[in-house]
Amino acid sequence: MIDSTIIVYSSYGNENVSVRTKLGVDKNSFDSVLKSLCEKSQYGEAWSLYRDSSDWLAFLSYNTLQNLLSQCLRNRNFAAAVTVFEDMKMTGFRPNKVTFSMLISGLAKHRRRGSGFRELGYKYWRELRAMHGNLDPAALRIGMQACVGVGKFDEAEEILNLLEERDAAADIRTYNILINGYAKKRDTSAIESLFDKMRVSGVKPSITTYNALISSHAKRGRMGEAVRCLERAESDGIAADAWTYTIIMKGHINNGDFYQAKQTWRQMVESGVKPTLVSFSVMIDCAIGEGDMAHAERLLSQMIEQGGHPSEVTFNSILRAYVADNSLESLHKAVRVLDQMQDSGVIPSTDTLNMLMSATVSAEQSALAEKVYDRMQEMGQYADGYTYTILIQAYARQGRLPDAVTAFENLSKDPHAIVDIAAYNAMVDAFARSGEMQAAEKMLDATCTFASETNTEPPVEAFGAVVAGYVRLKMVNAAVKTVRRFHSIGGQPDVQMLDQLIDLCVRTGDYKVAMQAVRAMELVGAEVDKEKYKTMITRLEEKSRARRSNQSKLEEKNSSKVYMERFKFWLGLPNSYYQ
Repeated sequence: MIDSTIIVYSSYGNENVSVRTKLGVDKNSFDSVLKSLCEKSQYGEAWSLYRDSSDWLAFLSYNTLQNLLSQCLRNRNFAAAVTVFEDMKMTGFRPNKVTFSMLISGLAKHRRRGSGFRELGYKYWRELRAMHGNLDPAALRIGMQACVGVGKFDEAEEILNLLEERDAAADIRTYNILINGYAKKRDTSAIESLFDKMRVSGVKPSITTYNALISSHAKRGRMGEAVRCLERAESDGIAADAWTYTIIMKGHINNGDFYQAKQTWRQMVESGVKPTLVSFSVMIDCAIGEGDMAHAERLLSQMIEQGGHPSEVTFNSILRAYVADNSLESLHKAVRVLDQMQDSGVIPSTDTLNMLMSATVSAEQSALAEKVYDRMQEMGQYADGYTYTILIQAYARQGRLPDAVTAFENLSKDPHAIVDIAAYNAMVDAFARSGEMQAAEKMLDATCTFASETNTEPPVEAFGAVVAGYVRLKMVNAAVKTVRRFHSIGGQPDVQMLDQLIDLCVRTGDYKVAMQAVRAMELVGAEVDKEKYKTMITRLEEKSRARRSNQSKLEEKNSSKVYMERFKFWLGLPNSYYQ
């Protein structure tokens, strides 16, 4: 989580001459000039002036600080908004309910993974409740948003019950906060329970309410249920909107049913519902999914003809099509799309740049990841936890362990980013890939501690990375010990981990352990690639016969021969197991 006491300033304004010098501002006019800039929505200058005048904070009024905070949120500079809020408290002001609510609402709606802003919003919600006690329905609804944002649904339900105790305080807006939260969790049963509760309370669902229920079914691939929910809404006299049709189209596309997605598009158009930019973007996804880039381009042209401007979402659809190919040529095309975005006045977000960085790593073009990261810095976008994790992975694949360590350290210090289990897993892998197994084991210990403290499942990726490290070093006992340790803490070894172990055991002639790993794979219902091991055994036996020069060497192998013959029997190869 972001520590609110160390929020850094935004990247706005790096001029050599300070803004307050340019504007001719002194400490006596500071408040009035800043207030005027905020009222005129001249956010860039307002923030630069504020940042350059940190030694004059005592001369600012509460209203000016609140206006600046509002401008920060409108311009989605959440780190700056938190800075202003903390400065407000530091200068002796006691934030009122409106200021708290404004900030909490903005932070709770922040969607970027790894930023920590939603967690910070919940922290401020707890502060608001402790500081101001009895809150009005509007503030309580914002508190519900904060709770839902960090997955504290029980607390959100308690607030709902509190609102219901007040006369008509729990309206459709209140229910929709919880219902939308449950929709993101795909918890349809919880949504249906809230529908029942609404009926008892006399609260009529809106199309937003039904859209959340439809979305929860669509995300689970239950398109029959999603369509029936639409029919329920229509029977209640609630007309579908563009978002309703878009949800259903997206659900069909996720199921690979492009035909039904196009039928839903036609139904929307014939119903007189005007497609939104998101609707167009979803259908562009459909065309890309079918491999029909010409149709995707026609849809893009149609969007522009109707007065729409391609958004980041639209460009991201095209970007995803290129990065999914995992080829160097497609990655270069994706970079050209990035150029096109900027030329169109669309600033790529951290999420967009993360997507491209991740694709470079997946395509074994890790050096490109660092170039995209440098571009992120040039654009003034801040890195989040996922950015640093990708960077660690990229350095690890290039054998640049010191750079991976530096990236992890920077993540730990960056107030805009939050360290999660994925970053720990990546760091374990970085040590293991470099053959630094002692460091990898220590990092694995730290990862297990982090997983325990955050109620996360035992980290299969981290243990898998250590096993892979020992496999590369052909250290059978250490690899087996790691698998057993993972199992002892409640972990379920995955197919990749066990397959690596079998591969190592076959190559080193430890067929007893190989058979144990085979049984483990069969117990978890995994299918073992017998043909691969048949080929390995055949080649190893050919090499063994070629190397064999005397009877003593043959006798040395007799102790493990029974396990080898047993393994060959299991594979269906000629063997002497029963002899």
